[in-house]
Amino acid sequence: MYSSNYSFANTGSSQSRMLDSFSVVITSRNWDSPQNVGVFTYDQNTGLGSFTRTSPPTQDFGIISLSGNLAFDQIIVNQTATRTLAITNTGSGSLTVNSITYPAGFSGNWSGTIVPGATQNVTVLFSPTAVQSYGGNVEVNSNASSGNGSIACSGNGIALTRIIGLSGILSFGQLSVNQTANRTLSITNTGTGNLSVTGITYPSGFSGNWSGTITPGATQNVTVSFTPTAAQSYSGNLTVNSNATSGVASLALSGSGLPPPPAITSGLSANGTEGVAFSYQVSASNNATSYGATGLPAGLSLNATTGLISGTPTSAGNSSVTLTATNAGGTGNSTLALVISPSRIIGLSGNLSFGNTTETQSAQRVIAITN
Repeated sequence: MYSSNYSFANTGSSQSRMLDSFSVVITSRNWDSPQNVGVFTYDQNTGLGSFTRTSPPTQDFGIISLSGNLAFDQIIVNQTATRTLAITNTGSGSLTVNSITYPAGFSGNWSGTIVPGATQNVTVLFSPTAVQSYGGNVEVNSNASSGNGSIACSGNGIALTRIIGLSGILSFGQLSVNQTANRTLSITNTGTGNLSVTGITYPSGFSGNWSGTITPGATQNVTVSFTPTAAQSYSGNLTVNSNATSGVASLALSGSGLPPPPAITSGLSANGTEGVAFSYQVSASNNATSYGATGLPAGLSLNATTGLISGTPTSAGNSSVTLTATNAGGTGNSTLALVISPSRIIGLSGNLSFGNTTETQSAQRVIAITN
């Protein structure tokens, strides 16, 4: 659509202006350079006029378009996050941006010229100063003839927190003295700021230090070791030392130290005789609480509480007897070489009643010796 602000130029002679037909060139004055848009012709004889278009007026102007995700979500108070606003000129003329206005909490001004078809990226900052919601529209002030120069922005200011949480099964059960078992402790930061751990303290028997930084939402695993040095119970709480603003920084742990398994200390060879009462005492270190013996010859048995092997062997032979001694820490074993010899039982028989014998004479009788 063209403006009605035109100028008229009579192309006829001075006489034709008054008596004859004439024509008028119509020129637009709406833009920087006047342009001929048509010719108006008047016929004095008929009293009729006509308009002939010669060329349409042209104009170069900018059309503004804005894009970008300016929803900042949650940002810690007094910290800053950035997003990108894209300003595009989809018109045929240059787009001049004079300034950009923002609602409270947002900033990122830019001014300049955007040529047709080009896009200018502008960094938008969100810096909340209070724990609250922020929002509104970003307005790009320009010479655009059309388009949308406004775009929504939003964000939330949240408090800085460092919330510590501990988890892990730290019940180690029973473990032999001077041995080591490992479990895993998990330290989690559910706050909004970095959690700095300076160290971990443990009760006696436990260890596994770690220090460092845990980012929001992250978890750090720490290896916890249990090494009992005595046959006793161990328990208590570990404590994680940090700059946490809240949460639980301690966790219970427990374990028991067991004595070393027994070792057989009695001699590993013994002898007996068939038919003759026999006894052998099994001895062991580390406070054995029970004993065992397998492979005993017939006639012999073990008292499992005292470790005494006793009885009367009924046959001769060599035996390899497996001896065991047990306590809460385990079982020790050794092999006893047991030899049972055949019996040697003497028997005597015969009539040694000589009666009367003359002096200086002798008499004989027979004695039988039996095994």
